[in-house]
Amino acid sequence: MTLGILITLLGLGLVIFVHELGHLWAAKRAGIGVLEFSIGMGPKVLSRKFGETLYALRVFPLGGFVKLAGMDPDEDGAMPVSAHFQSRPMAGRMLTIVAGSLMNLSFGFLLFVCMFSFSGKAMVSPVIEGILPESPAAISGLQTGDTIMTLNGNPIQDINKDFIQVLQQSEGSVRLQILREEQTFELPITPASVDGRAQIGVRFAIATENKPVGFREALDLGAQTTWNHITMVFKTVSMLFSGKVSVKDMAGPVGIIQFATAGLSHGFSQFVGIVAMISISLGVFNLFPFPVLDGGHLVLLMIEAVRGKPLSDTINNRIQQFGTVILIALMIFILFNDVSQWQSRWQLLGQ
Repeated sequence: MTLGILITLLGLGLVIFVHELGHLWAAKRAGIGVLEFSIGMGPKVLSRKFGETLYALRVFPLGGFVKLAGMDPDEDGAMPVSAHFQSRPMAGRMLTIVAGSLMNLSFGFLLFVCMFSFSGKAMVSPVIEGILPESPAAISGLQTGDTIMTLNGNPIQDINKDFIQVLQQSEGSVRLQILREEQTFELPITPASVDGRAQIGVRFAIATENKPVGFREALDLGAQTTWNHITMVFKTVSMLFSGKVSVKDMAGPVGIIQFATAGLSHGFSQFVGIVAMISISLGVFNLFPFPVLDGGHLVLLMIEAVRGKPLSDTINNRIQQFGTVILIALMIFILFNDVSQWQSRWQLLGQ
């Protein structure tokens, strides 16, 4: 487990490195001076200066930052005014702010492509693994272990294409051919509408072997999985605000380490997929229009573009202070929640 946690920390460090590398690259392209590129937080462990920039590795592996010229009044004289963040064109500044998130999204996509290319696509078996209580499946008499052979007389070869998509387009009752204990029989069932989609309330088992895919299909699957996870982040936040999901259900750094470590124990491919999801989540979350986050800085730049001048230092500092206090309070709450669920979460993950 210890080795798994160390590998997980390296994976999370790589995600943070990619994020900060995006800021660094965009700042250099925009002519913005970079005083320091640092991975980790706390005291420096290693540091080396190349050109105008100090590159540092700090003791705590989670976190990182890029210190831009002109952002710290105490170091304004370290570089010429022409290289200060505020002195550069608006387009370059905006790109510098969003580049970290764009790199995370791109990195997550590439990890998914690599995962599908080397490990193939996980196939869903037509064997029923679970049934929701009081669902159409339960009412009709379906049982766990049943195999769905056909839907309206058409063979089930791909669960997504031949069953789920066809079921969602159907109207009224459908006919299933079921294999149970070496006997086959037909079973009529009327799907229920859930969020506008026809469902019967079953969970299918995952096939023991993945289906190999070509590079073109791996690209398509990588793009589809990336988009699905982006939309899932927004849905999760929406459910938080609507009360459908509690803040207690959120996982912080400790929970992320546990999930990623558990994924590693089930195979390196699954671990890569979890790191990809973390990278995408970090990219999306950082673009939320909240003070301190990249999205908050982007909003301030948009206000400056509309007004023709930035907000006063007093207003800007108050906004940043407010965002910092809220973010720190949220992080402390999530960290406390993480620690309190440490043992139960390991048990849930089978560790």
